[in-house]
Amino acid sequence: SCGMTHPEELTSRDVFSWRRMALTQMREVSWNSYVRHLRALWSFGIDQGLIPAKINPFKGTQVGEPKRPKKTLTTSQIHQARLVLEQMEVWEQANKERSRITPAWFWQVVNETFYSTGLRLNQVLNVRLADVDLNDRLIMATVEGSKTKREYPVPISSQYHPWISMLVDRARFQKFKQSDQLFNVNRFSPHHRRLTMNSWQVESCYAKISNITNSRISPHRFRHTIGTDLMKKPERNLHLVKELLGHTNIKTTLEYVSVDVEMLRECVER
Repeated sequence: SCGMTHPEELTSRDVFSWRRMALTQMREVSWNSYVRHLRALWSFGIDQGLIPAKINPFKGTQVGEPKRPKKTLTTSQIHQARLVLEQMEVWEQANKERSRITPAWFWQVVNETFYSTGLRLNQVLNVRLADVDLNDRLIMATVEGSKTKREYPVPISSQYHPWISMLVDRARFQKFKQSDQLFNVNRFSPHHRRLTMNSWQVESCYAKISNITNSRISPHRFRHTIGTDLMKKPERNLHLVKELLGHTNIKTTLEYVSVDVEMLRECVER
């Protein structure tokens, strides 16, 4: 689009021109991601003598990113999501027919998993039967599903224990191997034909819940919510929240923690 034929012809002016156009179609964070990678690529080319230039045209072309509040779920939204799935489970049991989100019991377990563990969607998809220890009440978040490429244990709360126990029991009844994907709707319903469950199936479930409740509900919003809720508690501990969410940098954890008016009120009152 700049009309250049060789990398050395690209100038900062060209990049700024591209930036003006690009920011009409993408968010600032996406632009900065492009710039970081291209700046590193050009620097390598210059250092290795592959690009006969002295100045990196991408230097100084990043933009400030607006600080948007993190998207968390209210108590009412969490209740609505639970109620939708509960009603569908009642319907399926009473009518012996599949509901709009089926099998409803399975998606109840998935929903409680996001609510109780703070796991990312990809981490949940990578949980194997062998990764769940009901005796020690732990789920091992494995490297395969981790953005930070680290493995760490996630505690199973008393409230969540019956849900994950039900899933494990039904997986064993279905003759799951220890290495099998545990959260796999395709193994629990004849209406699903894939071999493994993917992110699209989970996102489709939450798109339906969002549509029914007229409220934006998603797995990642549960993750933001659990971080925020834990930091509202009197015994709040930023380092423990960091470990639960599997972050390597406490700065990342701070970005997950939304401060609401009541938290500010409590601070002022003290």
